[in-house]
Parts: sequence; structure tokens; C-alpha cells
Amino acid sequence: MIFKVLVLYVVAGLVFGAYYVKAGAARLDPAAKGSSLGFRLMLFPAAVALWPWLLKRLRQGGGRIA
Repeated sequence: MIFKVLVLYVVAGLVFGAYYVKAGAARLDPAAKGSSLGFRLMLFPAAVALWPWLLKRLRQGGGRIA
């Protein structure tokens, strides 16, 4: 049971991470606009791990993280 929940969390994180690297990072932080692919790929593992929090931030309209 715990393994299934962990797998679902990671799969959802991978899907969200792909979106975040492509478009979400620029919505949350204007400095990420026009950033290199290498920089965005460095964000991917954190986006996978922290996807619920990042999704909440995106749904609230983004803005800078203080």
C-alpha cells in the first residue's frame, strides 16, 4: 500500500516536473524566463519532489517566493 502511494507520488511528480521545467518556472519566477535548458533541468528533481507545494503556488497565481 505505501509503495503504491509512493509510486503515484513520483509519477505525478514526473508529469508535473516536465510541465514545470517547460513553463511553470517562468510563471513563478520572472528571472527564469529565457533561462538555459541546463538551468531548467537542474530544477527538475526539486520539482518532482516538491510538486504539491509548487502546484499550489502556481494555482495561487505565482508571484515571487519570499
